[in-house]
Amino acid sequence: MVAPPGSTPKPVHFVVIRQDGDVKGVSLPELTWNMCHDYPNWTGSIKVPSVCMMAHKLAELAGNMKDSGASMNHKALKNRVHFL
Repeated sequence: MVAPPGSTPKPVHFVVIRQDGDVKGVSLPELTWNMCHDYPNWTGSIKVPSVCMMAHKLAELAGNMKDSGASMNHKALKNRVHFL
């Protein structure tokens, strides 16, 4: 396994259940690797794709609100990457 400098190689196995859209020519392992190194609030790599980490942080923030996130304007955040 070849890993870029500064990263930790981990064996992975990808199973594509369904592939929609025009993503021909995009390598799933390469896309996932890039997303694991694209997290803005951390200098190193993370174990899961950045979009999952951001969704987790947003859910955690919403869960800590008094109304459990009911007052969040989810329609305004729907098509945006929410950096925390």
